Amino acid sequence: MSPLTGRIIIASLLGCLLVGAWGCSSAGSARWERRTLATLQSHDPIAQREALLELEGPATPAVRQAAEAILRGSQDQFSRAMAADALARIGTPDSAEELRLSAGQDVSDEVRLRALRALVALQGEGAADVLESAVAGDPEPTVRVTAVELAARSLAPERAMPILLRALRDDSKAVRITAYQHLCALTGETLPLEDYEGWQKAASARAAGARQDAAPAPVQPEGPVESTPALEPEP
Repeated sequence: MSPLTGRIIIASLLGCLLVGAWGCSSAGSARWERRTLATLQSHDPIAQREALLELEGPATPAVRQAAEAILRGSQDQFSRAMAADALARIGTPDSAEELRLSAGQDVSDEVRLRALRALVALQGEGAADVLESAVAGDPEPTVRVTAVELAARSLAPERAMPILLRALRDDSKAVRITAYQHLCALTGETLPLEDYEGWQKAASARAAGARQDAAPAPVQPEGPVESTPALEPEP
């Protein structure tokens, strides 16, 4: 057998091995999807939770939709909460609408809280309106505290300030203190918590400074700038 023939045979064998490995990987992924879907779509909350815990990183649309269905319709609040966490880990923006609905409407405080966190993980600044709504209207102080924390840490200062100022007048002391701490950190001021007008001024100044910092610097001309000679009056 010539050296050339040997190399051709070796290359063919390697190609077969690669194709076989790809086929095994694809078959394994398909089996995993079928098994995961069957568990997520079952009526066993404990099995559902175990499957949700295993979801990490990108998932097929069918698996994502099964997790969304649990978030939307499961009678078990723990499964709904874990579905919100799983959707955050999957990281698909298509889940944002379901998370928005759960953050505003779910009867469980824990589910609303986790849906807020998941939505911010997916949308960042795009979740500002939902955070604002949670601070303004969620009945549970723990959820409002979480919304304040997420707003301060995830939004631009000029977008976070109105939310923090509103929280500064919340009925809950925990919400007020959380907002106060973040206003101190963002503005550099240490005004009394009750000085609402003072905080409004400090927040406006901080937001104006942030806008100025974000403005593009003026373009400087290259090379020396020639001065235009003054025109002499005609006689």
